[in-house]
Amino acid sequence: PGETEETFSQTVSLINESGLPYYIPYLFTYSKRALVHEDREKFGLVGTGHTWKQNTMDAVEASRLMTKMIHIIPQSYSDGMSHIEEIYNLLLGKGYDHGEILKLFRRKRELQLAVEELGSERPYHPKVKEILVKMASLIK
Repeated sequence: PGETEETFSQTVSLINESGLPYYIPYLFTYSKRALVHEDREKFGLVGTGHTWKQNTMDAVEASRLMTKMIHIIPQSYSDGMSHIEEIYNLLLGKGYDHGEILKLFRRKRELQLAVEELGSERPYHPKVKEILVKMASLIK
């Protein structure tokens, strides 16, 4: 609670300037059992779960901003709200090193953007196909 478009932009700037290899966005979940419930009046917080509203933003706006992140954070990788640490550790366990994992994550980001722009229908657009071939070359 208290997040605004300005604080969202500050978070994006922090990620971009820090050189973090990945980030994990999480949509706030409101529960009466959460500590913030005690301050609900201060924040104008109403709703439940992922359906909430507060003085400066609501869940719909927060979701919209989160979907923009892949476009405005070009050097870091995200796989939405999945557990990237688990994927990273799984790949380490399969014999990939840090650099190889980052290459795979970057290719996946490229693929996400290309599919969003060009579609995922077969036959694949040449750009999508090229990214898939590059990804395949990284897979052990």
